[in-house]
Amino acid sequence: MLGFDQIKEVTVEEARQELLEILEDVGFAATSWQEFSIPRTLTDLGAWIWSNATALAVQLKEAGFSETATGTALTRLSESYYQNTQREAAAEVHLVTLTCEAGEGPHTIQVGGFSVVNANGYVFTNILDNVTAAGPTYPSTYPLLLPSGGTVQLMVQAEKPGLASATADGQLTTIVTTLAGVTVTANTKQVSGRDVESASSLRARNSLKWALLSAGLMDETVEALAREAAPSVDRVVVDSTNPRGAGTLDVYITGITGAVSGPEKAAAKAAIQRRIMHDPDGTALDVKDATPQDLDFAATVYYLDGYNWTDDLLPAVEAAVEEWRRTIPLGGFRFPDPNTVPLNELEHVIRRITFGGVEPIRGVRITSPANDIPVTEFAHVIAGTWTFTPIPVAES
Repeated sequence: MLGFDQIKEVTVEEARQELLEILEDVGFAATSWQEFSIPRTLTDLGAWIWSNATALAVQLKEAGFSETATGTALTRLSESYYQNTQREAAAEVHLVTLTCEAGEGPHTIQVGGFSVVNANGYVFTNILDNVTAAGPTYPSTYPLLLPSGGTVQLMVQAEKPGLASATADGQLTTIVTTLAGVTVTANTKQVSGRDVESASSLRARNSLKWALLSAGLMDETVEALAREAAPSVDRVVVDSTNPRGAGTLDVYITGITGAVSGPEKAAAKAAIQRRIMHDPDGTALDVKDATPQDLDFAATVYYLDGYNWTDDLLPAVEAAVEEWRRTIPLGGFRFPDPNTVPLNELEHVIRRITFGGVEPIRGVRITSPANDIPVTEFAHVIAGTWTFTPIPVAES
């Protein structure tokens, strides 16, 4: 009986070669069969069936474990074994302050009747306030009257869910709706926009489920509580070394691209606070935004001539680097040196991209910086300036 590690996927080419060798061993001149001949075509069909059967076997073996399951298998395993449901994409919500100049207005605003747009072109429209924990507050009811020379606050939500609508506080200023004399004077994120929960995040929540069974306050328990209370949290680091004196605990959290919303951070703190045994003045715990640190680099990339760098390879490289960036722990990797981003790992990520089933990158040299990138303790490495110099090379 095959062991777990022996169940591997066999490519069509590997299966074909094995079949041809078997046929040669029993007396057929199999390696001389011409492509598209009847015996060679039958062999190719057998190879295709063999390859697909091994792929199915691998999927079946991996479907039973949280660490290896993917797609629907992972979501169903998470629900049945860990009672974790994969989180759906969420639309970003901001609390917006509108100010009307004296002598203009008044304006009556209906729900869905006001829109602003961010720098990336994502439209945010006002909604009923279903975000404030105490109940509808911004505003409590519609229609909303914005008086001449007055100020009101309302909730606006991105018209499409997803991480792409992420907008920093103070950056939602361009009004779409025509309202004479009205400007956006402030905007504060209430719900962070996010994509469908990633497999890595769901796996982390699955494994952390056991930490919630502890009566104490292990680092893993703190992380589990933060992830459950704040859906947009992507990475967590716990400093349980009494950073501010005996009995203190600092927790650093971040979303995929930056800080989560203030209400989500407050929810994480409240969830952890309930598990702290003795904290009468509420100062033992501090939940902090991880400080962002740009990942800046320049690289020379040698790729096979014949591929389109701008339209095909560059988007694939940028997507691969971004996917890898999201795996960098807060404070950087611990190996080979602590608090660093190793350049050889970055080179490896770029080198191993695939396009059409082929690896078209033949070499990568990071030209800047000269050495591994140091990362500040607990910092969140975010996308910075990535400069690529492409050089086509002939197939060797």
